[in-house]
Amino acid sequence: MGLIESFAKGFLICTCVVWIFVIVEFFVIGQPFLAILMIIAFIVPSSMILYEYLKARRTPKAKS
Repeated sequence: MGLIESFAKGFLICTCVVWIFVIVEFFVIGQPFLAILMIIAFIVPSSMILYEYLKARRTPKAKS
């Protein structure tokens, strides 16, 4: 795994964690409508991440 790929995965994980904290914060401060909008907006990137993860799991690794 290259440096750029590691950086991209780390950035993606941090972004997802921050997004989840923002959704929880919206519920805590009493803005459930904004939290629901964030959840709906989070569906697209999370489905792309899940698709790539499942595709990588099914693809057999090439032998070196």
